[in-house]
Amino acid sequence: MMQSAIVINNCEEIYKNGTRLDGIYAISPDGRCPFFVYCDMTKGGWTVSQRRINGNVNFFRDWDDYVHGFGDVDGEFWLGLQKIHRLTQGGSQIYFGITNYDDTTDFAHYQTFTVHGAATKYRMNVDAYGYKGSINELFADHDNMAFSTYERDNYVHATANCAGSGGGGWWWKKCCLLGNLNGIFGKKGEGGLNYYDSSHIPIKAVEMKIKAINGTC
Repeated sequence: MMQSAIVINNCEEIYKNGTRLDGIYAISPDGRCPFFVYCDMTKGGWTVSQRRINGNVNFFRDWDDYVHGFGDVDGEFWLGLQKIHRLTQGGSQIYFGITNYDDTTDFAHYQTFTVHGAATKYRMNVDAYGYKGSINELFADHDNMAFSTYERDNYVHATANCAGSGGGGWWWKKCCLLGNLNGIFGKKGEGGLNYYDSSHIPIKAVEMKIKAINGTC
């Protein structure tokens, strides 16, 4: 159920003001053009930036869709690169919550994550320092990569179009590691919703969440 449109920087600020109810809230990270997000208050005020849970939304999308966002923030969705940039330009942390096919869960938590603006093709920086997770560290290899989609291939060193194989948009450097989270839902092989650690590891569901860097005001 949609909550009242409290315009504030992010979900963590709403949490610090005493709200503990998960749901949809209006935020404005930079004082411009508020937008609605899903806030995970149960775990301390995370802003959810991506969710895959049932395959109802097609993630094989073009550049403009990944820039502006698609889906329903109360269900499956991609928040949009421009909004993620606005949320992370001052520095943030990112948390990947993974559900496996046997209903066990895994996580990957990075203390430093930034998505730069449109002029950089939404280049992403992530640091493995301080990484915590129940899976091996797999995301930092994509550090400093521009975002790519099936029709706009912005990575230089790869030999194949990773998104073109059904992998959805991502900050690709290699068609593997922690990089298939926008892949085809329900597909367990290459191009499907999975991550790669010596082999493709299929996953049932995933959620990406963003929060301010620990120690910042």
